[in-house]
Amino acid sequence: MSDGEVERLEAILMHQKDNVARMRAVIELGITKNVKAVEPLIRALKDRVASVRWSAAISLGMINDPRALAPLIQTLSDEDSVVRGCAALSLGEMKDKEAVFPLILLLKDKETSVRLRAALALGMIGDERAVNPLIHSLKDEDRAVRLKAVEAISKLGTPAIVALLQVLQSSNESDIKGEAADALRRVESVESVEPLMEALKDGDWRTRWGVTGALQKVGSDQAIEPLIQALKDPSQKVRLSAAVALGRIGDEQAVEPLIEALSDDDWHVRWRATVALGLIGDTRAIEPLRRTLADSDSIVRREATISLGMIGGDQAAESLVETLKDEDSRFRVFIAEALGKIGPRALDPLIKALHDERIGVRWQAAAILGQIGAPQATKPLEQALKSESENSVRQAMKTALEKIRKQ
Repeated sequence: MSDGEVERLEAILMHQKDNVARMRAVIELGITKNVKAVEPLIRALKDRVASVRWSAAISLGMINDPRALAPLIQTLSDEDSVVRGCAALSLGEMKDKEAVFPLILLLKDKETSVRLRAALALGMIGDERAVNPLIHSLKDEDRAVRLKAVEAISKLGTPAIVALLQVLQSSNESDIKGEAADALRRVESVESVEPLMEALKDGDWRTRWGVTGALQKVGSDQAIEPLIQALKDPSQKVRLSAAVALGRIGDEQAVEPLIEALSDDDWHVRWRATVALGLIGDTRAIEPLRRTLADSDSIVRREATISLGMIGGDQAAESLVETLKDEDSRFRVFIAEALGKIGPRALDPLIKALHDERIGVRWQAAAILGQIGAPQATKPLEQALKSESENSVRQAMKTALEKIRKQ
């Protein structure tokens, strides 16, 4: 935006009596992102009207000019809580480490909204000096502040891991251990696996749960063996977390242990093990996943179909086509989607299914063949259409043939 527009907005700010108009002028100055707006906005931080001050704080964050750093730090002492919170967020946007200590002090502000924004800003800056103060905020009386502290800590990497492990292994307070474990799970960068591996032996399940979550971020195969061991942990949450982590890492060493986890007593663990095997994509999992199609839990069965579709191959296709006979129509939809992902490799069992005794299976087979669109299915569909007596299936076959011919 032009310098002339900045001058016009500055004139409104200086001479307009309507406070709403002045506040809008301040916001528009920020939108300009013109460096010539910085000085009038800095002056607006001392305006008599709070809405103008907090708008100025926000606008300075939008422009992100170094000249605003000291004035914004001073504004952290403003009498209005909204102004203090907006100044904190803008300092977070600027990511200047000079703001770290003033923001740490703000974690003790009397207003919840200000403490929350201070935690958020510290996470944005990412300075390790904030680790211990943020961990102290895990005890904050307000749940929203604790969540923001967890989020901020997760961005601080290895220094945060060491501090969080100390909390988990020394604190007797159940609430803070839970928050610390959650923060540990979310840590975005893990450079060293050693302290985590040792903590997997901790007697408190929350520590082990946090550790398994953190281990999936390790860029090393050192994490695989501890996570495999965690699949046999007494805690359901730890076993579940380990299965998730192994799936995301995607190492084939985990295939056999995850296959064993398909027999876990808890359906949540079986579910996540099923997902993990699909993500890894190893053909050794096809037969165990085929058996899992008969699991007592519908979510586990559904995920088994998806995983078989991701792995693909003739064996997976045959298993899925056989399961098209399932009584649950919703389940058959997932099977159809999985067969569609397998594509042409699923043609032979689908063509056989065109003559199945069940109407629903014949209809579904025709629909999937149309979705795959392989020309090899044309003649089998034409032949099946001649002998088909059910109108709905005949229509599905005709539609499939139209789709194939258009390609």
